[in-house]
Formats: sequence, C-alpha cells, structure tokens
Amino acid sequence: MKLVSRTTLAATGLITGVILIAAINVAVPWKTPLSNNFIINKGETMSSIASRLKEDGIISNTGLFVFFARISGHDRDFKAGKYSIPQHISAYKLVRMFSEGKGLPNDIVVMIPEGSNVGDIDKFLSDNGVLQPGEFLAQEVVSREGNFFPDSYRFVPDTSPREIAERLYNAFGEKTSELLGGLSDQEKERIIIVASILEKEVRSTQEMRLVAGVIENRLKKGMPLALDATVAYGACRPIFLNHKYCDVSEVSIVDNLKKDSAYNTYMRKGLIPGPISSPGLRAISAALHPQPSSYYYYLTTRDGVTMFSKTASEHLMLREKYLK
Repeated sequence: MKLVSRTTLAATGLITGVILIAAINVAVPWKTPLSNNFIINKGETMSSIASRLKEDGIISNTGLFVFFARISGHDRDFKAGKYSIPQHISAYKLVRMFSEGKGLPNDIVVMIPEGSNVGDIDKFLSDNGVLQPGEFLAQEVVSREGNFFPDSYRFVPDTSPREIAERLYNAFGEKTSELLGGLSDQEKERIIIVASILEKEVRSTQEMRLVAGVIENRLKKGMPLALDATVAYGACRPIFLNHKYCDVSEVSIVDNLKKDSAYNTYMRKGLIPGPISSPGLRAISAALHPQPSSYYYYLTTRDGVTMFSKTASEHLMLREKYLK
C-alpha cells in the first residue's frame, strides 16, 4: 500500500511539474530575438511545425509547445498560412494565433477600371491570380454586361468564380441604387447602355454630358449612332461567349463595318441591345443628365480633345484637319 502511495505521489509530482513548466511557458513569453514571419503549410504535422519554430528561434522547447497545444485542445486546429510572430510571445498566445488563423492578410487586391467589359474583368482577375482565364466569363456574365461595378476589390484566395461574379454584380446594384433607384428596369437598362458608351468614347464629365446629348439628338432624328466602340464590342462579344479574351482596342473597325451585327451602329439605327462596358457613377450621372445642344457629331483628336459639330460638312472638315 505504501509503495502504491509513493508511486502515485511520484506520478502526481511529475504531472504537476510538467503542468507547472507548461504554465510558466504560458505566462512567461519565450525570448524570441526578433519578430519573425512563419509559414504553416497545408497538412503540416504538429511535430514539423514545432521543429521549425525551434529552428527559427521562436520557441525553445518543442516538447512543451506540443504538450501545451494538446492539453489546450488545439493540436489539430492550426490553420495554414503566413504569420508574423512578435517578439516575446507566450506559448498560449502562439497556439491561439495558429488555431484562430490570425495570420498576415493574403487577400488579393484587383482594380477594375471604369469602362471595363466582361472580357477585361476576366483578364484582370486571371492576371492577378484570382481565377483562371475564362472562369469569370464562364459564369454567364455576358448577358449581364455593364452590371459589374468598376472598383477596387479584395479577394480571398480560392474564392469561387460564381462568388466573384455575384459580388461584382451585387456591388453594382448597391452603388447605383441612389442614381437609378426611381427608374423602371427598362429605363435603367437604357441609361446603363448610354453610360457604357460614354465610358468608351470620352474622358471628362462635361464631355460625357455633351456626348450623351449628341446620342439623344441622333436617336430623336433617326440617325445611326455610328460609333466605333459598339462595332468593336460586337466583334468581341461572340468570343466572350466562348469564354475567351478579346481586346476591343485591337479590333479592326474597317474590317467589321460591313458585317451585320446588333452592335454595328453604322448599319443599324437606334440604341444597341445592351451595354458594352461597366460604367462608373460619373458616366451614369452624365447619361441621366445629357447636355442639351444642337450638336449631332463629335470626334476625338489624337491628343484626346473632343470636338463637336452641328452638321456633317463641319464634321468632315474636322476629320480632315485632325484625323488625316
């Protein structure tokens, strides 16, 4: 009986000692010489993590680290990722950091400029490693062209293409609700179409309003809009539907002028059937408030200056002077 008591006491003392050592490590920080960046790989074992922590000078005792992770119930909870380990961190805080996944942000930031079409958006996302080429286009986005809000976005790695498409689409609805809130669906679509054209045609807010006025004047008079930007988009649209990229700026307008398309505004009168890009708030506002004028023509010089004219003869003179 005495032997058992001594054995029990010895075991109890050993356990108490280990717990005491662990408690000290919890309360007292390890003396990490410098802050460290540390990466936990996906599927990495606890022993491997502990071994590398010691090699990097972040912990002094692998056994105690593993022991504490286990008794705290977090030995299977460590999240893969990159972590910034501060100086003098305790075992408790280190285990908690790893188990809660409080690592360095690894979000991917993607800027989608105003006037981007769905092909451009697909390319921005794939160029930045968010998606593979064609994955965004595969989400039936062509039918919703013009309704993906141009903005700066942060994406968590491995976000699905569907989630990304819905996020951009929902952002458009939220951001434009104040401007378009009182309009019918048909009226909204018309404004977005005009705004999408403005994004591709001119730069300044004042020019956008003037061009919006020219578009209205030509539509009222039954004149074809005769816009290169719509022709270029019409050439690229079938390619987008096949989930491939097409650069509208590389499209030969001359080669496509005689090709019948719903977007060929040289051959067809009236407004095009859908947007050709995602407009920003500035262009939408300009489409809502076109500048009244007697202009029916405009052109942009090679220096980026937009010039307006009232008659075809004036327009031809400007073309000869600035574009020949």
